[in-house]
Parts: sequence; structure tokens; C-alpha cells
Amino acid sequence: MVAEDDLKQLAARSPFRYQSQGDGSWRCPPAEEAVSALGLTFRVRSSAELHSTSINTLLFLEDIKMLMGCAARLL
Repeated sequence: MVAEDDLKQLAARSPFRYQSQGDGSWRCPPAEEAVSALGLTFRVRSSAELHSTSINTLLFLEDIKMLMGCAARLL
């Protein structure tokens, strides 16, 4: 997931790489092309798509995962 403001900056710097769609979604055509050969799809997820509580929960879980990894190395 990428912050909406960051995507706007990336699109301004690299319009061929990051593209805003009319429905508010984002695309990355080079990534889509790269993974299509493997039968996969690629989707850019923006922070605008998620409720702020969901984002905060994901960030919290990311911190917990990092702390658990540090604790495991200490044991």
C-alpha cells in the first residue's frame, strides 16, 4: 500500500510508470506487463482505498512482526 500523496508525486516524476485512473484507482503498466507473463496480476493499492483505522491496524501489526523477529533473534 502506498500513500495517495506519494503516488501523486511518483506519477508526476514517472507518468509512464504510475498512472491515476478515472475511478480513483492507480496502475503501474510496467509491473502489470512484467507479471502477466507469469499469469499474475498486479494492483497498486492506495491509502485512499482504506479506512484510516485499517491503515493504523496494518502499521501496528507490522511493528509487532518486527518486534517478534528481533525477540526471536535474541533467544
